[in-house]
Amino acid sequence: MGAGRAWCLSGFLVFVAGVASAQAPVSPWVDLGGGTAGGAGTPQLAMLGCLGPDSDLGMEFISGPPTSMGLLFVKVGGTSTPTVFIGGTLHAFPFDLLHPVVTDGNGEIRGSALFPPTPTGTELWFQVGIYDTSEPIYGAVLSNATLGTVPDVFDCPDPCTPAIQDACWAQGLSPCTVGSGSPDCGPPEPCTPAVQTSCVNAGLLPCTMGTGSSNCGPPDPCTPAKIQLCLNLGFCACIPGSGSGACGMPNPCTPAVQAACVSAGLAPCDPLACSPDCL
Repeated sequence: MGAGRAWCLSGFLVFVAGVASAQAPVSPWVDLGGGTAGGAGTPQLAMLGCLGPDSDLGMEFISGPPTSMGLLFVKVGGTSTPTVFIGGTLHAFPFDLLHPVVTDGNGEIRGSALFPPTPTGTELWFQVGIYDTSEPIYGAVLSNATLGTVPDVFDCPDPCTPAIQDACWAQGLSPCTVGSGSPDCGPPEPCTPAVQTSCVNAGLLPCTMGTGSSNCGPPDPCTPAKIQLCLNLGFCACIPGSGSGACGMPNPCTPAVQAACVSAGLAPCDPLACSPDCL
Protein backbone atom coordinates (compact mmCIF):
# COMPACT_ATOMS: atom_id res chain seq x y z
CA MET A 1 0.00 0.00 0.00
CA GLY A 2 1.32 3.45 -0.91
CA ALA A 3 2.86 5.72 1.69
CA GLY A 4 0.42 7.86 3.63
CA ARG A 5 -2.59 5.75 2.63
CA ALA A 6 -4.57 4.47 5.59
CA TRP A 7 -7.47 2.94 3.72
CA CYS A 8 -8.66 -0.50 4.86
CA LEU A 9 -11.63 -2.84 5.03
CA SER A 10 -10.91 -4.25 8.47
CA GLY A 11 -14.59 -3.93 9.37
CA PHE A 12 -15.88 -5.95 6.41
CA LEU A 13 -18.45 -8.54 7.47
CA VAL A 14 -19.60 -11.45 5.33
CA PHE A 15 -22.96 -13.22 5.52
CA VAL A 16 -24.85 -10.15 6.70
CA ALA A 17 -28.50 -10.65 5.83
CA GLY A 18 -30.15 -7.87 3.89
CA VAL A 19 -27.29 -5.57 2.89
CA ALA A 20 -28.50 -2.00 2.90
CA SER A 21 -27.58 -0.27 -0.31
CA ALA A 22 -26.76 3.41 -0.13
CA GLN A 23 -26.84 3.74 -3.91
CA ALA A 24 -26.92 7.34 -5.14
CA PRO A 25 -29.15 8.35 -8.10
CA VAL A 26 -26.01 8.63 -10.25
CA SER A 27 -24.02 5.51 -9.45
CA PRO A 28 -20.30 5.93 -8.67
CA TRP A 29 -19.78 2.33 -9.81
CA VAL A 30 -18.80 0.89 -13.21
CA ASP A 31 -18.73 -2.80 -14.16
CA LEU A 32 -15.41 -3.60 -15.89
CA GLY A 33 -16.09 -7.28 -16.65
CA GLY A 34 -13.12 -9.64 -16.76
CA GLY A 35 -14.74 -12.64 -15.06
CA THR A 36 -14.51 -16.33 -15.96
CA ALA A 37 -17.22 -18.99 -16.04
CA GLY A 38 -17.57 -21.78 -13.51
CA GLY A 39 -20.15 -24.40 -12.71
CA ALA A 40 -22.81 -21.76 -11.90
CA GLY A 41 -21.82 -19.39 -14.69
CA THR A 42 -19.66 -16.29 -14.39
CA PRO A 43 -19.69 -14.96 -10.80
CA GLN A 44 -21.13 -11.47 -10.52
CA LEU A 45 -19.83 -8.88 -8.06
CA ALA A 46 -21.73 -5.67 -7.26
CA MET A 47 -20.45 -3.00 -4.89
CA LEU A 48 -23.09 -0.71 -3.41
CA GLY A 49 -22.86 2.65 -1.72
CA CYS A 50 -22.54 6.39 -2.25
CA LEU A 51 -18.85 6.39 -1.17
CA GLY A 52 -19.48 9.24 1.26
CA PRO A 53 -17.42 9.51 4.49
CA ASP A 54 -18.52 6.89 7.05
CA SER A 55 -21.34 5.72 4.75
CA ASP A 56 -22.38 2.12 4.21
CA LEU A 57 -20.33 0.15 1.65
CA GLY A 58 -22.17 -2.95 0.50
CA MET A 59 -21.00 -6.03 -1.36
CA GLU A 60 -23.12 -8.58 -3.23
CA PHE A 61 -21.53 -11.62 -4.88
CA ILE A 62 -23.70 -14.20 -6.71
CA SER A 63 -23.36 -17.17 -9.08
CA GLY A 64 -20.29 -18.58 -7.35
CA PRO A 65 -19.61 -22.15 -6.24
CA PRO A 66 -21.36 -23.05 -2.98
CA THR A 67 -19.44 -23.11 0.30
CA SER A 68 -16.12 -22.16 -1.25
CA MET A 69 -13.22 -20.01 -0.08
CA GLY A 70 -11.79 -17.13 -2.05
CA LEU A 71 -10.22 -13.69 -1.93
CA LEU A 72 -11.55 -10.18 -2.42
CA PHE A 73 -8.95 -8.16 -4.31
CA VAL A 74 -9.00 -4.44 -3.56
CA LYS A 75 -6.98 -1.69 -5.20
CA VAL A 76 -7.22 1.85 -3.83
CA GLY A 77 -6.10 4.82 -5.90
CA GLY A 78 -3.25 4.99 -8.36
CA THR A 79 -3.44 3.29 -11.75
CA SER A 80 -4.83 -0.15 -12.45
CA THR A 81 -2.68 -2.52 -14.50
CA PRO A 82 -5.05 -5.23 -15.75
CA THR A 83 -3.36 -8.59 -15.88
CA VAL A 84 -4.31 -12.08 -17.04
CA PHE A 85 -5.30 -14.21 -14.05
CA ILE A 86 -6.90 -17.69 -13.92
CA GLY A 87 -8.20 -17.25 -17.46
CA GLY A 88 -9.75 -13.82 -16.90
CA THR A 89 -8.62 -10.25 -16.37
CA LEU A 90 -7.68 -9.06 -12.90
CA HIS A 91 -8.40 -5.32 -12.92
CA ALA A 92 -7.76 -4.83 -9.18
CA PHE A 93 -4.01 -5.04 -9.75
CA PRO A 94 -1.58 -4.31 -8.29
CA PHE A 95 -3.85 -4.89 -5.30
CA ASP A 96 -3.52 -3.11 -1.96
CA LEU A 97 -5.65 -5.51 0.07
CA LEU A 98 -6.59 -9.20 0.00
CA HIS A 99 -9.60 -10.06 2.12
CA PRO A 100 -10.67 -13.71 2.64
CA VAL A 101 -14.27 -14.50 1.75
CA VAL A 102 -16.47 -17.62 1.85
CA THR A 103 -19.64 -18.28 -0.15
CA ASP A 104 -22.79 -19.62 1.46
CA GLY A 105 -24.69 -22.71 0.30
CA ASN A 106 -26.11 -20.77 -2.63
CA GLY A 107 -22.72 -19.56 -3.81
CA GLU A 108 -23.36 -16.03 -2.58
CA ILE A 109 -21.64 -13.48 -0.34
CA ARG A 110 -23.35 -10.44 1.12
CA GLY A 111 -21.67 -8.02 3.46
CA SER A 112 -21.20 -4.42 4.45
CA ALA A 113 -18.59 -2.18 6.01
CA LEU A 114 -18.17 1.44 7.01
CA PHE A 115 -16.52 3.34 4.17
CA PRO A 116 -13.72 5.57 5.53
CA PRO A 117 -13.28 9.21 4.48
CA THR A 118 -11.45 9.06 1.14
CA PRO A 119 -10.28 11.94 -1.10
CA THR A 120 -12.56 12.99 -3.95
CA GLY A 121 -11.66 11.37 -7.25
CA THR A 122 -10.03 8.31 -5.67
CA GLU A 123 -10.68 5.20 -7.75
CA LEU A 124 -11.35 1.84 -6.10
CA TRP A 125 -11.22 -1.53 -7.83
CA PHE A 126 -12.89 -4.65 -6.36
CA GLN A 127 -12.82 -8.21 -7.73
CA VAL A 128 -13.27 -11.73 -6.29
CA GLY A 129 -11.31 -14.86 -7.09
CA ILE A 130 -12.75 -18.07 -5.68
CA TYR A 131 -12.03 -21.80 -5.75
CA ASP A 132 -14.30 -23.77 -8.09
CA THR A 133 -13.59 -27.48 -8.56
CA SER A 134 -15.80 -27.54 -11.67
CA GLU A 135 -13.29 -25.34 -13.52
CA PRO A 136 -11.06 -27.93 -15.26
CA ILE A 137 -7.92 -25.86 -15.85
CA TYR A 138 -7.36 -23.51 -12.91
CA GLY A 139 -9.74 -24.94 -10.29
CA ALA A 140 -10.85 -21.38 -9.60
CA VAL A 141 -12.92 -18.62 -11.20
CA LEU A 142 -12.81 -14.84 -11.27
CA SER A 143 -15.71 -12.45 -10.91
CA ASN A 144 -16.20 -9.27 -12.88
CA ALA A 145 -14.32 -6.24 -11.57
CA THR A 146 -16.17 -3.22 -10.20
CA LEU A 147 -14.67 0.28 -10.28
CA GLY A 148 -15.87 2.98 -7.91
CA THR A 149 -14.91 6.64 -7.99
CA VAL A 150 -15.36 8.86 -4.93
CA PRO A 151 -17.61 11.69 -6.20
CA ASP A 152 -17.38 15.44 -5.67
CA VAL A 153 -20.91 15.64 -4.27
CA PHE A 154 -22.38 12.89 -2.12
CA ASP A 155 -26.02 11.90 -2.23
CA CYS A 156 -26.11 9.48 0.66
CA PRO A 157 -29.25 8.44 2.55
CA ASP A 158 -29.52 9.70 6.11
CA PRO A 159 -28.12 6.98 8.41
CA CYS A 160 -30.38 8.19 11.23
CA THR A 161 -33.52 6.35 10.11
CA PRO A 162 -36.79 6.05 12.06
CA ALA A 163 -35.93 2.40 12.76
CA ILE A 164 -32.61 3.40 14.33
CA GLN A 165 -34.33 6.10 16.36
CA ASP A 166 -36.81 3.51 17.64
CA ALA A 167 -33.90 1.23 18.54
CA CYS A 168 -32.36 4.09 20.54
CA TRP A 169 -35.62 4.56 22.45
CA ALA A 170 -35.80 0.83 23.13
CA GLN A 171 -32.33 0.98 24.72
CA GLY A 172 -33.32 3.90 26.93
CA LEU A 173 -31.17 6.32 24.95
CA SER A 174 -31.90 9.60 23.22
CA PRO A 175 -32.38 9.09 19.48
CA CYS A 176 -29.85 9.92 16.81
CA THR A 177 -30.32 13.30 15.13
CA VAL A 178 -31.73 13.40 11.61
CA GLY A 179 -29.40 15.29 9.30
CA SER A 180 -26.36 14.84 11.52
CA GLY A 181 -24.87 12.19 9.24
CA SER A 182 -24.55 9.79 12.17
CA PRO A 183 -26.69 6.84 13.34
CA ASP A 184 -25.27 7.06 16.87
CA CYS A 185 -27.75 7.23 19.74
CA GLY A 186 -27.47 10.08 22.22
CA PRO A 187 -27.02 10.00 26.01
CA PRO A 188 -29.41 8.10 28.30
CA GLU A 189 -32.99 9.36 27.88
CA PRO A 190 -34.16 11.05 31.12
CA CYS A 191 -37.82 10.85 30.16
CA THR A 192 -38.31 7.12 30.62
CA PRO A 193 -41.67 5.28 30.53
CA ALA A 194 -41.47 4.99 34.32
CA VAL A 195 -41.07 8.76 34.66
CA GLN A 196 -43.96 9.35 32.27
CA THR A 197 -46.15 7.00 34.33
CA SER A 198 -45.23 8.83 37.53
CA CYS A 199 -46.22 12.13 35.89
CA VAL A 200 -49.63 10.76 34.93
CA ASN A 201 -50.13 9.26 38.39
CA ALA A 202 -49.39 12.70 39.86
CA GLY A 203 -52.14 14.25 37.71
CA LEU A 204 -49.66 15.92 35.35
CA LEU A 205 -48.99 15.56 31.66
CA PRO A 206 -46.02 13.24 30.99
CA CYS A 207 -42.55 14.46 30.08
CA THR A 208 -41.72 14.41 26.37
CA MET A 209 -39.15 11.93 25.12
CA GLY A 210 -36.35 13.42 23.05
CA THR A 211 -36.34 16.82 24.78
CA GLY A 212 -33.53 15.90 27.16
CA SER A 213 -35.75 16.65 30.15
CA SER A 214 -37.59 14.50 32.70
CA ASN A 215 -39.84 17.36 33.83
CA CYS A 216 -43.54 16.61 33.88
CA GLY A 217 -45.87 18.88 31.98
CA PRO A 218 -48.72 21.06 33.31
CA PRO A 219 -51.72 19.61 35.17
CA ASP A 220 -53.51 16.99 33.11
CA PRO A 221 -56.94 18.22 31.96
CA CYS A 222 -58.14 14.62 31.93
CA THR A 223 -58.67 14.33 35.68
CA PRO A 224 -60.38 11.43 37.49
CA ALA A 225 -63.39 13.69 37.94
CA LYS A 226 -63.51 14.42 34.21
CA ILE A 227 -63.19 10.71 33.42
CA GLN A 228 -66.16 9.95 35.68
CA LEU A 229 -68.16 12.79 34.16
CA CYS A 230 -67.61 11.39 30.66
CA LEU A 231 -68.77 7.96 31.77
CA ASN A 232 -71.82 9.37 33.56
CA LEU A 233 -72.81 11.20 30.37
CA GLY A 234 -72.56 7.98 28.32
CA PHE A 235 -69.31 8.79 26.55
CA CYS A 236 -65.94 7.10 26.47
CA ALA A 237 -63.57 8.69 28.94
CA CYS A 238 -60.84 11.16 28.07
CA ILE A 239 -57.34 9.65 27.95
CA PRO A 240 -54.90 10.57 30.73
CA GLY A 241 -51.64 11.96 29.39
CA SER A 242 -53.11 12.89 26.00
CA GLY A 243 -53.22 16.58 26.84
CA SER A 244 -56.98 16.72 26.23
CA GLY A 245 -59.91 16.64 28.62
CA ALA A 246 -62.43 15.99 25.85
CA CYS A 247 -64.68 12.97 26.19
CA GLY A 248 -64.58 10.34 23.49
CA MET A 249 -67.27 8.82 21.30
CA PRO A 250 -70.58 7.54 22.68
CA ASN A 251 -69.74 4.63 24.94
CA PRO A 252 -70.77 1.27 23.41
CA CYS A 253 -70.78 -0.31 26.87
CA THR A 254 -74.25 0.87 27.81
CA PRO A 255 -76.34 -0.35 30.78
CA ALA A 256 -78.38 -2.43 28.32
CA VAL A 257 -75.25 -4.15 27.00
CA GLN A 258 -74.05 -4.77 30.54
CA ALA A 259 -77.40 -6.34 31.41
CA ALA A 260 -77.20 -8.57 28.33
CA CYS A 261 -73.75 -9.78 29.43
CA VAL A 262 -75.09 -10.69 32.85
CA SER A 263 -78.11 -12.48 31.32
CA ALA A 264 -75.67 -14.54 29.25
CA GLY A 265 -73.83 -15.60 32.39
CA LEU A 266 -70.86 -13.36 31.65
CA ALA A 267 -69.25 -10.47 33.50
CA PRO A 268 -70.48 -7.14 32.16
CA CYS A 269 -68.43 -4.99 29.83
CA ASP A 270 -66.28 -2.25 31.35
CA PRO A 271 -67.34 1.31 30.47
CA LEU A 272 -63.79 2.53 31.11
CA ALA A 273 -62.53 0.20 28.35
CA CYS A 274 -64.99 1.79 25.90
CA SER A 275 -65.84 -1.66 24.51
CA PRO A 276 -69.12 -3.63 24.33
CA ASP A 277 -67.31 -6.92 24.87
CA CYS A 278 -68.41 -8.93 27.88
CA LEU A 279 -65.68 -10.00 30.28
